[in-house]
Amino acid sequence: NVRLQIGRFKTPFYVPFWRSGADRPYTLDYDSGRRAGIGYYANLGMQLEASPQVSVVAGIMPTEKEGIGLGGDMYYDFMTKPSSYLYRTKGEAHVLQTTQDRGYALWRHRYDHDDDLILRMEMEQWSDEEFFKDFFYDEYRNRTTPRTFANVTYRQPAYIATGTVRVNTHSWIEETERLPEATFHLIERPLAGRFYAAYDTITGYN
Repeated sequence: NVRLQIGRFKTPFYVPFWRSGADRPYTLDYDSGRRAGIGYYANLGMQLEASPQVSVVAGIMPTEKEGIGLGGDMYYDFMTKPSSYLYRTKGEAHVLQTTQDRGYALWRHRYDHDDDLILRMEMEQWSDEEFFKDFFYDEYRNRTTPRTFANVTYRQPAYIATGTVRVNTHSWIEETERLPEATFHLIERPLAGRFYAAYDTITGYN
């Protein structure tokens, strides 16, 4: 058992931790701290294994400045289950909504048609420009704005070709309008002796 502590204040409550296994298909996770945007916070989530391919997380996140957040996460992986309609797919979904009408939603999906053709999609929506920075600063440091796109990649031994479509669904993001983008990469190959050549091109319209 772990003693629950919010900031420097030790509460009289204890938080039990269970590890997942054949007889305990769930896990409790707890995290707390302080961030400039939301003040002191506690993040408690319970992960359930709905099936060997699907895990679901339900969570609650009380904060000092931004009310209480309720959210959930889902992870799925059907890459090795041929009997499923979702065979060769995997992904994750996350959502968090606070009592102060702030929140976000994110869905990532990957589909491997075969070893050569791969489709990746991502849809993300923030309630405001500062939300992800305030609540998830450690992840925010490695990125900029929310992203919504679809990408298809075709791989061959001699080359790789891709196509990407991006969509802006946030009014507070000002960026150049883009048409679909295509890339072609000729993999390095020998020309003569010790001389090698490779070629890359990106075609798009801003």
